[in-house]
Amino acid sequence: MAPVRKGIWDMEPDLSRPAPTLPSWADAAPRLVAVAAGRAPATLVVRGARLVNVQSREVLDGWQVAVAEGRFAYVGPDARRPARIRALGALGAPCGSALAPRPAGRGPSAKIPLGSAARAAILRRDIPRPGGAAIMADLSRFIPPQDDTFADAVGEIRAGRKTSHWMWWIFPQMASLGVSDRARFYGLSGLAEAGDYLAHPLLGPRLVEAARALLAHRGREAAAILGEVDAKKLRSCATLFGRIEGAPLEFQALLDAFFEGEADPRTLALLEPQRAVP
Repeated sequence: MAPVRKGIWDMEPDLSRPAPTLPSWADAAPRLVAVAAGRAPATLVVRGARLVNVQSREVLDGWQVAVAEGRFAYVGPDARRPARIRALGALGAPCGSALAPRPAGRGPSAKIPLGSAARAAILRRDIPRPGGAAIMADLSRFIPPQDDTFADAVGEIRAGRKTSHWMWWIFPQMASLGVSDRARFYGLSGLAEAGDYLAHPLLGPRLVEAARALLAHRGREAAAILGEVDAKKLRSCATLFGRIEGAPLEFQALLDAFFEGEADPRTLALLEPQRAVP
């Protein structure tokens, strides 16, 4: 008599084998981004899925889920042609949908589910956005210059002296503090955009990594590492990100290590009206 062949759901788990380990968020990021952008194939694609947006309680029928590196890489209507990573935070929201503004010709309560990609660092849903905004900022302007300079920037920080130009997009500050066009272009509008930056799969982890590299130089002056002008930008940056609820401790640690724990008063003054938003 032929043995009965068990299906995968009938099999008992082998608890003696160690659980598989996923690659770190940082290691998985390039592959996840490539899959989400349609440049690389997924390991698994689930079609005809019925998903629930836990924020809006919408039920999304017939959607597709692409998996890579053991993580969700894309959730949207068509995994064969995923949305390009661009405005409205297409790269970011984990397994759900973002809500776009009502387009012309639709009813006042229309909600448009957008395809989304899981990230190398999962979206921090504990970071509130003033006014409850559900749409992530477009931070794509930071990616090209960071890809070109981030390794050099961290290397210079670890060596103890900044020798090239990268401060604007490595340690961003409030845009209204910028004097040059470049500083304003790479500046952030406030807490909401800073929260999205911190939640971004590449930008957030890179910011924390750069902060940790600086913290290895406790006891030195920030100006001795970055120069007088960029030391002020560092203080502004640490103040901005340190005011995000649930932010990593590195930002307050930067203020403690290099600025006697004192936040940047100009940044605080700019953030005060935003904190008043219900």
